Parts: sequence; C-alpha cells; structure tokens
Amino acid sequence: MSSEEAAAIPTEEELIALLQSGKIGEFNRVRPAGEIDLVGADLTYFDLTGANLDGVNLTRANLTGVNLNEADLTGACLIRADLTGACLIRADLNEADLTRANLTRANLTEANLAWANLAGANLTRAILIRANLIRADLNEADLTGANLHGAYIIEANLFEVKGLSEEQRRLIIHKLQASWE
Repeated sequence: MSSEEAAAIPTEEELIALLQSGKIGEFNRVRPAGEIDLVGADLTYFDLTGANLDGVNLTRANLTGVNLNEADLTGACLIRADLTGACLIRADLNEADLTRANLTRANLTEANLAWANLAGANLTRAILIRANLIRADLNEADLTGANLHGAYIIEANLFEVKGLSEEQRRLIIHKLQASWE
C-alpha cells in the first residue's frame, strides 16, 4: 500500500467525528471494509440513521438515545454497550453480539435480530414489535415490561429469561408448537 493510500484511510477518531457531525453518507463511503474498532465511543443522542456499522466493534460504547433507524449493524460487537432509549427501528442486527448490553426502553420495532447474541442483555420496557428474533440467544436476558407484540421468536434460546409474563410465555410456546407442525 502506498503512503497516499494509507493517508486516505480515515483514523478511528476521524470516523467517530464523521458520525458525530451527522455526515453518515460520507462515513458510509470512506469507512474501510472489515472491522472498525470504536470501543468505548461516545455517540450519545446522535442521529446515525442509515449508518453502515457492519462488523464495527462498539464494545462498551455509550449509545444512549442514539437514532440507529435502518442502520446496518450486521455482525457488530455491542458487548456491554449502553443503548438506553436508543431508536433502532428496522435496524439490521443480524448476528450482532449484544451480550450484557443495556437496551432499556430501546425501540427495536421491526429490527432484525436473527442469530443475535442477547445473553444477559437488559431489554426492560424495550419495544420489539414485529422484531425478528429467530434463533436469537436470549439466555438470562431481562424482558420485564418488553412489548413483544408480533415478534418472531422461533428457535430462540430462552433459557433463564427474566420478566416474561405468563401470557407472553404461553404465546411464545404456542408459536414454537405451530412452527413444528
């Protein structure tokens, strides 16, 4: 790689600055392929609608109140990230790692969480209307007060899930039985 090519690759600080300044189109255009390390980044309350964060490492990032509507977070690492009150409507979190992430009051309406790891995640009062949770790992997740209306919860790991009402458990079991028929 020439020195010109190396200079053209933005640093992690420059990528964060693009996101914080709302230059999502430019971020999507210049971001390098593969994993980007944004561990611990503070993107609180920023509008990242449509951002391509595919494979980005956002471990322990502060994403409180962030707007990630229609963002691509496929395979992203969000371990212990704080997504309190975040808006992730129609976001793609397929195969994302949200282990122990805080998603309290997050809006995940129609989000794709297929194969996502949500083990130990806090989804208290989260909105998961019509969310795709097919084969998601919800082991030890807290779903207290979560709205799961119309969510697709097929072949998901629900071992030790906390906070599901009896009605929610009954509906999930009914969906699982229907999927086997």
